Amino acid sequence: MTTPYIHIDFQSGWWIATIKLDSNTLHIQGRNLAELYQMIDDALEIAREDPDLPTPGDARMMTFAPRIHNFTIETTQARHEADRAQQRAQHVQRDAVKEMRREGMKTADIGTLLGITKGRVSQLANS
Repeated sequence: MTTPYIHIDFQSGWWIATIKLDSNTLHIQGRNLAELYQMIDDALEIAREDPDLPTPGDARMMTFAPRIHNFTIETTQARHEADRAQQRAQHVQRDAVKEMRREGMKTADIGTLLGITKGRVSQLANS
């Protein structure tokens, strides 16, 4: 069994997969990723049945064109940074509410200052 190496790119409105099975190359295209992935599965299944092609194993090595890879990396990093910032904001907000309550500020006043509802102030104060 051989490991299929699959490289995916997007050109002129089509997703394109190049599948390398040892020295053999298969080219597939689809209108969207779901269709392309299904076509890759189908091509590998056909290759398993073709005695003239190396038998593909279950494991796959997939790569994307660098620009597509960069889009996904940048987006993932930005999402993680936003998640960390949101968690930090929640901790800061909770600590602020608790401290303001310790000082005797009213729930409505805290909500007004922090731009949150009285209900949210109560939730944070009790967390």
